[in-house]
Amino acid sequence: MLQALALSRYALPACLPNPPVACLLVKQDLIVARGFTQAVGGNHAEVQALNACNCDRAELTAYVTLEPCSFVGRTPSCAPTLIDAGIKHVVVAMLGLR
Repeated sequence: MLQALALSRYALPACLPNPPVACLLVKQDLIVARGFTQAVGGNHAEVQALNACNCDRAELTAYVTLEPCSFVGRTPSCAPTLIDAGIKHVVVAMLGLR
């Protein structure tokens, strides 16, 4: 998770006003893909990581610095995107405020 938190800094300042989020996809303790939030209207961290993943998605764990979004705005919702991609385990550093 520390690596994901460090990666999230790369989202700044382009992602603003959205939060700087990062996602690491991990398989057997190895990072297989990384992603961070792109400029407004671009991909969220989870989608960036999924697009960068070129291995079998079975047994992957997603480490995300902020809980995956569950709403549709300019981009699709990340929570169902992770589910549809076959990600069964998600570790989050922080829950979003509502």
